[in-house]
Amino acid sequence: MRTALVLLLLSAAPARADDKNADWWAQLATATHKDAQQSHNAKKLEEAAGYYERYFAQPDAKEAVMAFYYGELLFTMQRFAEAAKMYERNITLEPKGKFAKQAAYAFMLATKNAVKTPQPTPDRWVWLKP
Repeated sequence: MRTALVLLLLSAAPARADDKNADWWAQLATATHKDAQQSHNAKKLEEAAGYYERYFAQPDAKEAVMAFYYGELLFTMQRFAEAAKMYERNITLEPKGKFAKQAAYAFMLATKNAVKTPQPTPDRWVWLKP
């Protein structure tokens, strides 16, 4: 009886951040990303980037859409080479998906900018309208 109670309590305990699933990281990443866009807060962008990275460690069915959103965030941060990879991932996963055309165009721009842009700094980030 006591063992069953301990197991029940352990299973009901709140999960550590490492135990979160892909959906949880996706929601956290997109919410923080949206907040960063609205507030033009560079620290929030960095925070959202970390959440996207955690999501991509264990992606789920929304991977293509999340790749597009992460590409947008990386583009804003002028990390163009990384953004291009995310746009390409979106196109590869869903060639006829919701963001395929936008991702293809953004891939071209990010690739072009990656070749000619110096290392990005927060004061030079491109803020996109939400």
